[in-house]
Amino acid sequence: MSRPLACAFLALVLGVSAAPVFADRLHLESGGVIETADWWIEDDKILYRSSAGIVGIPRSMVLRVEPAPLVEPAAAPGSRPAAASRTSKAKEAERLGRVRALLDDGKTALGKGDFETASGYFFHAMMLEPQAYAARVQYAFCEIQLNQDASALAAVLDGLVLRPDGAELHELLGDLKDRDENMDQALRSWRHAFSLAPNDRLREKIEKGERDLHLRRNYEFARTSHFNLRYDGALDEAIAADVSEHLEERFWELTNVYNHTPEQPITTLLYPDQAFREVTRAAEWVGGIYDGKIRVPLGGLRHLHRGAKRVLTHELTHAVVHSKSRGRAPRWLHEGLAQYSDGTTMNRVKQAEVRRRLAALDDPADWEDDEFSYPLAHSLILWLEARGDFSHLVWVLESLGEGQTIDEALRRVYREDRAGLCRLWAADQLARTSR
Repeated sequence: MSRPLACAFLALVLGVSAAPVFADRLHLESGGVIETADWWIEDDKILYRSSAGIVGIPRSMVLRVEPAPLVEPAAAPGSRPAAASRTSKAKEAERLGRVRALLDDGKTALGKGDFETASGYFFHAMMLEPQAYAARVQYAFCEIQLNQDASALAAVLDGLVLRPDGAELHELLGDLKDRDENMDQALRSWRHAFSLAPNDRLREKIEKGERDLHLRRNYEFARTSHFNLRYDGALDEAIAADVSEHLEERFWELTNVYNHTPEQPITTLLYPDQAFREVTRAAEWVGGIYDGKIRVPLGGLRHLHRGAKRVLTHELTHAVVHSKSRGRAPRWLHEGLAQYSDGTTMNRVKQAEVRRRLAALDDPADWEDDEFSYPLAHSLILWLEARGDFSHLVWVLESLGEGQTIDEALRRVYREDRAGLCRLWAADQLARTSR
């Protein structure tokens, strides 16, 4: 047990008598209570002042904060009771004002995609006012984006006790059950949420979940160190084992290259070709999808050939990039990096397509506006890597994960925003046609 946790434990067991008369009560997941008039949040910890000094405990250990009672000490003889009442109302108004300010700050951070900062604001608001429904929903949403499923689940379940008809909480519970590979319970929660507040987003989740559940009733399940693997029972078990081995090998390579390890196991689904199309509604040319889970059609495969390995590596790269960037990497960066990692080559035909497409544009910064081009995304990544080394691209992902926009991240690393870099890249590519 760490020293801060040990201090907190002793304070609970011994009962710190030095707690102030009017103190907030921090209710812990363990059932214990800490009383303190001075607490604050730093990163993923709650710090509070006690007789033992400043103590820190993980945010996830605190279920809720019970604000100090708005009661004044006994009035002195001759004083007016109304004064105490006015003081109590003023304190209550101040507390609610703090909650509203935290919600506003959280929404601002969330609008920028800074889930970590937003989570801190929403958590603080939720602790000050457990009935603040919006704070609880947004906090759980942010924690899911940060792959902190345990803390998100605690907030959702506690919230459903306070508000059983909270549609958003039921939807988030479904999302968490889906991530935990419990589709039956996920569908139950999504359907209940839909009955409370129907919308297209929920309808799509339910329909996709029903298709998925129907198709994998007879699927086999295997778990490795970093993957939950589900595959059609008709697939040779030896091939499933080869897939697991390949994913684990590439996992270690990619997490080393990207200097990042996803915190949650990565669910990988291996479908027959037709089942893959039915579940994902993907076009015929699509060889795999990452939508929070790796989905790959491997029906009829007799051995894990180079093409299948390339697809698995490609989709696994999406999973790592998504996790490191906190879901903020744009499509061109995702697809360019996935091709870089899966061994795709930039041959002459692709180079010619890149130059033809760029030459037809008035502004190369608009290259994504019409039809997305995988060769162009790959070419841009190769050009960026040549300007420094691959670690610069990793730094861009890290900056995105810290909440920066893509332009801010690129300026931080390359001293140019996306538009400026695209113009420099296009000029370099087109200059090669005249050489």
